[in-house]
Amino acid sequence: SDWQNERTFFSRTIAAGGDSARMLINLGALEMNDGDLHRANELLHQALAKQPEQPFALLDLAAVALKQGDFAAAKNYLARAQKNPIAEARAYETRAVLQFKENGKLNLPLLRLASRTGDQSWAIAQRYICALDAAGQTAMAVRELRAVLATEWYRADSWQLIGYYLQKLGENAQARIGFENAARFDVHLHTPEPPGTD
Repeated sequence: SDWQNERTFFSRTIAAGGDSARMLINLGALEMNDGDLHRANELLHQALAKQPEQPFALLDLAAVALKQGDFAAAKNYLARAQKNPIAEARAYETRAVLQFKENGKLNLPLLRLASRTGDQSWAIAQRYICALDAAGQTAMAVRELRAVLATEWYRADSWQLIGYYLQKLGENAQARIGFENAARFDVHLHTPEPPGTD
């Protein structure tokens, strides 16, 4: 019965004495995603008490602070998280989000840095690629996607995205190849819809 859902599993594990930093971070992230920022903040600070400078707790605390509009606190948490190589890429990415919230400007170099730091994350690379397109640099977004597909050719969503951007650039024959490859790797993909940049 503990496996009914994530909340039940995390809560019962913590109540049974399994209140590790990891479990507290997991429940904190769940509370944050559900909009209970106060409870998320409490849980994440409990995680830090158990494991000081835990990078994922710091990243999530930065995200909570961002949602609360406390940019100074977010910067502090990000600076601390960034000292750990495992969190560096996400810290750069979140700093770019923070700067956008502060001044409405997209920091493409910072997103590019995030996409090339540590173990390359597709989610972070995708955010950078979508930001390039949003900034009117669709041709550059296509170049970045081609670099991804050179090593991760199996990624259907990348093929779909490159098809969308090539279509946008008027390269319809190449776009069709992108869409065909996307459908080949994932039969559930239909109408090409680019992901948002938020």
